[in-house]
Amino acid sequence: MLRTSIVRSAARAAGGNVARNQEKKAAYYIAFGAHGPRAQTPPGEGWKVFGYTLGGVGASLALFLFIRQFAKGSPSTMNKEWQEATNEYLKAQNSEPLSGLSSEGYSGPGHLQSAPKKN
Repeated sequence: MLRTSIVRSAARAAGGNVARNQEKKAAYYIAFGAHGPRAQTPPGEGWKVFGYTLGGVGASLALFLFIRQFAKGSPSTMNKEWQEATNEYLKAQNSEPLSGLSSEGYSGPGHLQSAPKKN
């Protein structure tokens, strides 16, 4: 009650300036206030996004493992012996003579990328 009487007496003393200031503040709030696209996010939204992201990653991992379970084994060409034979064949064919297997001083692995064949 005391506060409203102080505001009223200040409004009378200042004339219409207080009303104009309040109108300016109201117009500013309407234009730039925290509503619409500028509204604050609801509490806990970060955790909700994190949870849904974690759920999506978990679902994709489960789908990957499910599909992988029914997949065939690696092809017969994915062993060290086959890849060494491929290197020898390409050297005999003089394949990539400028920068590849058949070039002078080549020291790279060629087509070797797998472990030896398991018996």
